[in-house]
Amino acid sequence: MSEMNAVNFNAGRWMYSVANKITRIIPGLTLTIILLTLAAQISLLAASFLPLKAIILIGSPNIPSYFPEYLKAFERKDLFLLLCSTAALFYVLYLLSEALIKKLTKLGSERLILNSRKMILFDGQNEVASKAYLRFTRSLAAIVFLSLTIAALGYIYLELTIATLAFWLCWAIAIKLNTVIKKSRKSQNIQTNYESINPLGSVGFFAAFSYLAYDLLSDTPPKLLPAIIGILLTRQIMQRATLLIQDLTSLKEQHLQISALFFKDHKLPSEARGKPEKFWSLFTNDSVNQWASDLLQELSDTQYVKHDIKWHQTGIHDVFAIEVESETSSGQKEIYLIKVFNTNRTTLAINEATLLMEPNLEGIPTARLLQATVLDGFHCHIFTAQSLNKIPAIETGIHQAASAKILMRHSPPQSLIQKYSRSRPLLWDRLNDTTLNGFGTALNGSEHLHEFRKFMQLKHQLREILRSTPLFINNSQIGKDQIFVSNDGKLSISYWGNWSLEPIGASLQLKNLSASLPSLMADLQQHREDTQQMSEKHLMLAALCFSLDQLLSRQHYLSAAELLPEITALVTSIETENLAVIK
Repeated sequence: MSEMNAVNFNAGRWMYSVANKITRIIPGLTLTIILLTLAAQISLLAASFLPLKAIILIGSPNIPSYFPEYLKAFERKDLFLLLCSTAALFYVLYLLSEALIKKLTKLGSERLILNSRKMILFDGQNEVASKAYLRFTRSLAAIVFLSLTIAALGYIYLELTIATLAFWLCWAIAIKLNTVIKKSRKSQNIQTNYESINPLGSVGFFAAFSYLAYDLLSDTPPKLLPAIIGILLTRQIMQRATLLIQDLTSLKEQHLQISALFFKDHKLPSEARGKPEKFWSLFTNDSVNQWASDLLQELSDTQYVKHDIKWHQTGIHDVFAIEVESETSSGQKEIYLIKVFNTNRTTLAINEATLLMEPNLEGIPTARLLQATVLDGFHCHIFTAQSLNKIPAIETGIHQAASAKILMRHSPPQSLIQKYSRSRPLLWDRLNDTTLNGFGTALNGSEHLHEFRKFMQLKHQLREILRSTPLFINNSQIGKDQIFVSNDGKLSISYWGNWSLEPIGASLQLKNLSASLPSLMADLQQHREDTQQMSEKHLMLAALCFSLDQLLSRQHYLSAAELLPEITALVTSIETENLAVIK
């Protein structure tokens, strides 16, 4: 079999190789599943067809003449009950077949993995193997079923069979022409657009039905029973053919993982996620020069005569970037940062664009996002910056703290708060009963259990205090590659994929925090009106609870328990002060 990472991946040969491998290792099991799949499909077809005949029968004064002779021996009522009970029996047979298929598929995939004698390759590999094996056996059964069904349709209603096959032939020609056109345009990584597959069965059935309607209105219409059976068989052909294409497409898209699971000599590449080949191809010299120039030309009316492009290290896996220094005919230079997100980083791209495209964000330390667009299927963000001078690694902690302080000075727009709170849990939501109950279970029998019980008695008060604390835009997951300092000392951050809204004080480092709280509180009250009723205790509580949430999410329960006494003391103190104010 050809190498899976080859550019000219032969899908047909690979499908044949895997099918051959499966039938050779577990032939009996595979044949049983194929037969059960056929039984399920035929049972479902009968369960769909018989109720229709029963309705036709009950709506007629007598048994219709086109019913088989052996059925006319029954009374009309008895025949109706027979058809209904037979339909129910076929449906039960269909359900039993599907249940057996599920069990045997799991058994077959486990045997295939055991046969390869490999370590665990990735999370959820058993599920991937089971689904792949199911799709292969279902595809083989579908080929047999389609062959039999088309043959039966050809015997019953030849003209409708020709119309059905003509539809699929036209679709195949259209796909081939589309591929040829893309090749003529020298498109990279040509892929068939499979978005049209989902409605394909319905469109094909409508086309077949249109032909049937035309034939029924012609001078020589077909008989009614062949027409009814023909349209039912046509629907099954369209559905099964569509499902077959979907299964083969899914198998092709997962060929790296499937080959690594089922073949002894194949290894899973480290870049099995996303679209590595297509993603890297964007950054070849010819390609990057072309699309960078096109993007900047569309973005600005300025006519550039030169673009100096160099690689920019983002520090984020599968997020690539380039620095572009563009020069006009007058010698004026502008600096751009263009980031491209691989498909497995789409969420980060959307998060970043959601924040930076929000109005009324003046003052936050960010490179200005000019445009969020899509480049050949990948999310692309274009920033402008005064400079792209990165900080020394040793100064990362200093600038992270400075960034957090700047962000806390600015109130998030109300529209952003509403959007975020409808989509993501805030700190008090994350410290919910389910999380805390799991925390308590882990502390059973430990010396921290008493402190945990005291904490649980104040959990409602804690959530109310956090809920009443003003929010800020938190961007704590940044490193040296995402922090810039301009020549005049202005701080700028280029990455916002993991931002969140947190109570003021969250994400502050607990070490030596108490000493810096007075100056931080004074600075906040100078810049934000909504912090006038806050105290240093609110900042410390938010910082402790944020750290508690982080530790709980990583299941570091004993470390989290060490924070409980201080959290409990702060909640008690704040509640006491609030009661004193009320009195």
